[in-house]
Amino acid sequence: MTLRLDRDLIDIAADRRATVSVMVLEIDSLGSLVETLGRQAGDGILLTVGDALARKVRSKDIVHRSGAEQFCVLLRGAAIKEAMRVAERVRAASARLVLPFDDIVTVSIGVAVGRGADVAKTLDLARSALTEAQRGGRDRIRLAGVR
Repeated sequence: MTLRLDRDLIDIAADRRATVSVMVLEIDSLGSLVETLGRQAGDGILLTVGDALARKVRSKDIVHRSGAEQFCVLLRGAAIKEAMRVAERVRAASARLVLPFDDIVTVSIGVAVGRGADVAKTLDLARSALTEAQRGGRDRIRLAGVR
């Protein structure tokens, strides 16, 4: 987790009762794409997905790169319905990206909803939901606590 993400989590936690949703997404099969196409292509995929992500979230949402293949989005004031709507926009947009090779890039997304005071726990739940989404296959969204 980056220092910037830590600061944003602390800021959100200050509003203890506010609803906050967290999305953690990972580009499906990025490792194998990098092996096949090379690191430069992988970097291009990350930039393209990151740009699409930034365009599909709400203006008040906070987007972070949180790992080699992961992004984290903090959605202030987003309850379950809105968080899932944003996640679906991101998932659908990723599958429609135009890339300089003949493969479709998909993402798996974990979503969790909590209160500002529990934002670190909400992030952990979103990461667990991402793992569940990946176990279900590519191009999936999983809401924490829902099977």
